[in-house]
Amino acid sequence: MVNLKIWRFCCALILLILIVTYSPLVLKPATTEPWIFGLPFTLWCTLLSAFSIVLVTAVAAYFRPNH
Repeated sequence: MVNLKIWRFCCALILLILIVTYSPLVLKPATTEPWIFGLPFTLWCTLLSAFSIVLVTAVAAYFRPNH
């Protein structure tokens, strides 16, 4: 029962990460500012979201139902 709750939480978390990544908070039209360590903000957010999705997927795989 706990595995199913963690699995559903991970699925919801991935959906939330994707929604935030493709929202106007990150994807500002015709804007590359601000720059962080020589890379645009959008690229940093995309890299962080990709890393987060990989991490959440690893946790979800460990707690997947019918395991």
